[in-house]
This record gives sequence, C-alpha cells and structure tokens, in this order.
Amino acid sequence: MIGEIWDGKGTYISDYWTDTQYEYWYEGYWKDDLLDGFGICFYEKGDLYIGHWRGGKRHGKGSLFFGKGDRYTGEWYNDKMNGKGVLVTGNGIEFEGGFFNNLKNGNAKVKF
Repeated sequence: MIGEIWDGKGTYISDYWTDTQYEYWYEGYWKDDLLDGFGICFYEKGDLYIGHWRGGKRHGKGSLFFGKGDRYTGEWYNDKMNGKGVLVTGNGIEFEGGFFNNLKNGNAKVKF
C-alpha cells in the first residue's frame, strides 16, 4: 500500500465487499486501489478464484472453484466467463467450448 492507495502486492481480508455482498480474502496484485494482475481470492460462500484481474474484476485467464463443487477454467472478461473454457459440474459432466456472459455459447464438447 502506498499512502492510502493499494498498489503492488499484498493481502487483504474484507469485512464486506459491496459489489458481491460477500466477505473475501485476497492475496495478489493491486493497481490504483483495485485488484489487478495475478491473485487468489477466497469468498465467504466457499468459492475460490485463482487467476488474473483487471480493474477489480476477473479478467484474462483464471479458474473459479464453486463451493457447491462445480469449476470453470478459461477466459474471463469484465468479471464474467467469456471466451474459451471448460466447465465441470459437481457430478462430473464436462462442457468444453465457448462462453458468453457466464453462459455456454456455441458448439461444445460434452463428456459424461
């Protein structure tokens, strides 16, 4: 942290994250007081994100492990699953293909 602005690498434990209504723990890089660069974020509800951030949002390549057992690994844009990725459900069904705004989009390979 530089002065009152987070910049560089650091660890932060929130009391309340207004954007998502979750408490969270973050370790990684900051730029101009926002998550930016590679980081790991563990959310109160049990979700875990490992990957890249830009301007405080998941952006670039990363993996989200949902507390309910699903997991997504792939491309992110503006805090949403966008681009190529793989979504594996808690019961083992795997969708590999395109995603747009957190939804499966286009053709996909499905494994049961």
